[in-house]
Amino acid sequence: INVTAEKPSLDVSGVATSLKVGDQFDAMASVTATSPYGEAKVTVDGSVDTSTPGEYKLTYTATDKFGQTTTKDVTVTVVADESAAPAQEG
Repeated sequence: INVTAEKPSLDVSGVATSLKVGDQFDAMASVTATSPYGEAKVTVDGSVDTSTPGEYKLTYTATDKFGQTTTKDVTVTVVADESAAPAQEG
């Protein structure tokens, strides 16, 4: 007999994917994981430097009590806030 348990579900749809330089960012805000077998633990690998424009990849992993995992990647883009740049004279 082969028994297959359901993997945990992971919702990262609430993660901000577009930020301006200087914005506050919490990688775990709005991230949820559920499992039919109780609590699922969420970890995130990667970081976002909101002081430097660029693309940052975060890998979220939800793990249930049986060690089963669900992984999702999120790319967060940090852009320069043009409105805060000093005006160029010329």
